[in-house]
Amino acid sequence: MVLKASNENVAFVIHSLKIGGSEKFFINVVNHLQNEGYNPLVILLGDNNPLINELNQLLKIVILNRKFKYDLGLAFRIKEVIEANNIVKVFCVEPFSFFLAKLPFVFKKDVQFYLSLHHSLPIGWKKYLLDILFVRFIGPQDVVIYICNYQKECFRKLYFFKHSQSYVVYNGVNTDFFSPSKALETINTEKLNWKVDAGIRTGEPVLVMIGRLSKEKGQTHAIYALKALHIRRTVFPHLVIVGGGTPTMEKRLRQLVVQLGLHRYVHFTGPQFEIRHYLLQADGFVMTSLSETFSIAALEALSMGIPCAVTNIGGAPELLVDDVSGILCEPGNIQSIAIAWEQLLQRKHNEELIRATTIQKFSMHQMINGYKKILSS
Repeated sequence: MVLKASNENVAFVIHSLKIGGSEKFFINVVNHLQNEGYNPLVILLGDNNPLINELNQLLKIVILNRKFKYDLGLAFRIKEVIEANNIVKVFCVEPFSFFLAKLPFVFKKDVQFYLSLHHSLPIGWKKYLLDILFVRFIGPQDVVIYICNYQKECFRKLYFFKHSQSYVVYNGVNTDFFSPSKALETINTEKLNWKVDAGIRTGEPVLVMIGRLSKEKGQTHAIYALKALHIRRTVFPHLVIVGGGTPTMEKRLRQLVVQLGLHRYVHFTGPQFEIRHYLLQADGFVMTSLSETFSIAALEALSMGIPCAVTNIGGAPELLVDDVSGILCEPGNIQSIAIAWEQLLQRKHNEELIRATTIQKFSMHQMINGYKKILSS
């Protein structure tokens, strides 16, 4: 079914465009809708936006700076922008953005609000209590969009929240861009030689993990799991950690690597805008997160035909629906993670089948069509 572009003005609101999964999702949705004839207005609630240049240059972008984190005065500045641009639909990513945008319109029914959720388990009690408050502003006419069925059930149980107008639209990946052939065509030779530069010898297996350096991403468990594999002496893989974080967190992880004697086998790349060359030459993608909803990084790896070993959290069972794409392991369990990595490296995988399965279930085209249906209903 071909969906026609809406002639209604739609605003897309997000906290900021830092490097992260929900931010990448936001950019993909807005850019694709712009290309298909929609008229999106982007509202950013902060000036720390390293990914802003990835937005379509034809988009109208408004940046509203907060004086402090919970600056409620920002809500009325959002209202001014919405009314000045004749916005009739407002698409918000995460509860805080929704709360600020919806606050001035609580008693008005002439603007339709959509809340796109990208987290499940709360990081802490403060965030949990605030989210419970924020979702209480969702009215009967508003629409809630989950990115997996696990998340929908999680909000029902943990946040005591159930909404009649709710949908599940899986995250999608640009399978044309994240493909081995496209990567080889567009990535320069210097980047493709990264294994040589890192001192990884021919034939040594490589596991890649992608994500910011943080406690909830579980890089500490990944390093301990690598040590457990080396102690088992069945395989001696390298672990490439792609992503940035606070200097304190990076220092702590590097110290752990030295302490465990893994300095030749663990490689930190820092934050990267281009990651396909790492996936292109990886033997497996690994994720050791303690909190995750539906990993875009894992989808990008699967789109490249790379098998995954990921912790059994969030929508991971919906992501790896069969033995074709990878293996689940228990979060925080070093031995379970190590065994899963070992199995991943010892199995034979059909990379073309992994990629075909990803295209069939999690393509960008399917995701965008899902959001177009919701916005046009």
